[in-house]
Amino acid sequence: MTRKEQVVEKLLSLGLLRGKSIKDLKAEAEKSGRSLLEEAIVSGALSPDSVQFILAENFEFPFMDVSPEDVPPEAKSLIPQEVAWREQVIPLALTETHVTLGMVDPVKPSLLRYVEMVTGKKVRIVLLTRETLRHVLNTLFPPPVALTPERMSGPLLEEVDLQRFLSTGDSQGLAEEILLSCRKEGYGLITGKFVMGRFVLEGKFEEESRELLQATREFGTFLLSGLEKAAGIVPREGITEKIIECGPEGGTGMFRVSIVRGFGFPSFTVKVIPDATGRVSLETVGLSDEQYDALSRILRREKGVYIVASPDYSGVTTTLYALARFIQARRMRVVALEDKIRFKNEGFVQIEKGEDNESYPIDTVVRTFSPDVLIVDRADLRRTLQGYSGIGYPQMTLFAGLRSPSLPHVLDLLLKEVAENPDVASGIKALILQKLVRVLCPTCKREVPGYPSGLVEGRRISARFESLLKNLTYYIPSGCEECYGTGYAGLRAIFDLILFSPSTRLEMLSSKTLEEKRETILTRSRYSPEDLIVQMLVEGTVTIEDALPFLEMFVFHRRGDL
Repeated sequence: MTRKEQVVEKLLSLGLLRGKSIKDLKAEAEKSGRSLLEEAIVSGALSPDSVQFILAENFEFPFMDVSPEDVPPEAKSLIPQEVAWREQVIPLALTETHVTLGMVDPVKPSLLRYVEMVTGKKVRIVLLTRETLRHVLNTLFPPPVALTPERMSGPLLEEVDLQRFLSTGDSQGLAEEILLSCRKEGYGLITGKFVMGRFVLEGKFEEESRELLQATREFGTFLLSGLEKAAGIVPREGITEKIIECGPEGGTGMFRVSIVRGFGFPSFTVKVIPDATGRVSLETVGLSDEQYDALSRILRREKGVYIVASPDYSGVTTTLYALARFIQARRMRVVALEDKIRFKNEGFVQIEKGEDNESYPIDTVVRTFSPDVLIVDRADLRRTLQGYSGIGYPQMTLFAGLRSPSLPHVLDLLLKEVAENPDVASGIKALILQKLVRVLCPTCKREVPGYPSGLVEGRRISARFESLLKNLTYYIPSGCEECYGTGYAGLRAIFDLILFSPSTRLEMLSSKTLEEKRETILTRSRYSPEDLIVQMLVEGTVTIEDALPFLEMFVFHRRGDL
């Protein structure tokens, strides 16, 4: 009999070969052309514990089946409970010169050095099956919260080794491991509550809820305390909400933790903050080709203040991050002050400031983090510009988002700030207004005849625009299964852009009236969206009603209406 056949025979005698006889394996091995041991592995006949036996056979480790009664009292005290559970090791014997350790994985040099240093004795290793090790650990070092099938149930038991954390009292580690596991499985919302003397953990994926774990009230209290530790929450009545990050180097998962304490038992809700890293780039955010070329050139070479505004603030945060990603270098530190963190952006320091811009003054943030790029979400324009000028215009780029109904409106605000503080002008690089336009569903949009005279009645229009209107094919929304009956495929961002060249900044500092400055800057330094909107109108992707507000160059109404 060959060496490999002897190994297989030994595995069979130890009960480590599942559902196969040596005769069956030989027949299958001859048929497949594999060796006997290879056939046992490929066919799934080897149990997980057979790996320990193979290690023992090939590296001359003893392979034993032990019980808790085999461990002498003097050996038990050699290793603390926390170390035993964390390292998955049990002390088996102690002599004048040696200490014997039972392990599943013997490749733990730091542990072996630790034991030799503490005891002053040489270490001997005995390999155990996982089942044996777990049984002895449970008996010698019982966890503070017992884990038995009768007391806990649910699919989470298969995903997370709960007992590893329970045995060491690591409530924070337990909470973080559960959150990371739920995120990995695709759950967007995790809730924990006490029901009829039991603790129930549920996960929600889209609209479907699933019970992940049922456990004792004691376990629920333990998990809740770990969640509060992870979030830095001091237990108190009411609703407490915090953002936490956990995982390797804090970069694996971001979660919004809400804990409710009051009458009755506490409960918690954890929202998994989705990862937006790389989802939207400056190339895909919605700029026209002309706007992208002009803006990207100035972004690459000039640090300063870039302002993004919108009437309802829709999509502004996405655009701010797209701008930051465009200039982000490998070692560039990006800090974002957001009113509410809705997406995780890997590599950025994200701070939730709420709606109060006074909570995180720019000069304080700069001194604390020394950012290369600072994003201020829902900024107060005056306070933001004053903060930027107050730190002496460092080598830093500032992206600020704010609410404004139109490009002329936010330009007026900027001109007023420059009039009061002329130093601000030298830092301004770009002003961007973002609006959303509805895109027709290509499947069900309906062609209609006619000239939209009612829409342009009373307006002075150019001959070019009138010719365009008369030769267009008009479309209106209809509704189908593809668009869920709305008639629209979604929204697209449309941008209006002013870039501040040296001559434009000089214009801001001139002695002209505010109206004259505005008119000059809008005429000379503006990259308007009209050509893009005309293209969309000709292609039939927008309705004439949605397109008209953008077509200022053809319809001569007051500029401030755009």
